[in-house]
Amino acid sequence: MITDHLDPSLIEYVEAVVTGFLLVVGVTSAVILLVDYLRK
Repeated sequence: MITDHLDPSLIEYVEAVVTGFLLVVGVTSAVILLVDYLRK
């Protein structure tokens, strides 16, 4: 795999960024759904 040639710390950083991004997207989606539900 191409990831074997990358610096392990870089891989950890990328994983942290991706995890944080997914967390933000998930929370944002939940908030939007909640607001939409409360408006009805």
